[in-house]
Amino acid sequence: MSQENVERIRAVYDRWNREDLMGLLGLFAPTIAFRTSGVFPSHDPVYRGHDGFRKFWETFHEAWERIDMEVKHFDDLGDERVLTRVTFDGVGRGSGVPVRRKFAFLYALEAGVVVEIHAYANQAEALEALGLPE
Repeated sequence: MSQENVERIRAVYDRWNREDLMGLLGLFAPTIAFRTSGVFPSHDPVYRGHDGFRKFWETFHEAWERIDMEVKHFDDLGDERVLTRVTFDGVGRGSGVPVRRKFAFLYALEAGVVVEIHAYANQAEALEALGLPE
């Protein structure tokens, strides 16, 4: 099941980068919980359910002219958990300012469906929180 979970999370990033919100929601449980990293203070700490994620999506996309998330590494942690190490590249809407930042996201799945996402402000924070070596 673990390789299937990694492939499922790979599909999450594919749909994110294609700006396919409906396709993305199709990979999430209706009760999804998305815990934000706190890096962007205009966002709530947690978004719940499809409606909550849709609210996050709309708010987040309003601020960016261009967004790309490139996964540098997938860590299958077992117990239906996948950690991704990601480089975020974006260009601010209106300002044109480019932003590049490394994040990490922990995904919890049940029967191949994403039930929770926890965003970490950086990769070291995620590894420390999970007790993993760099």
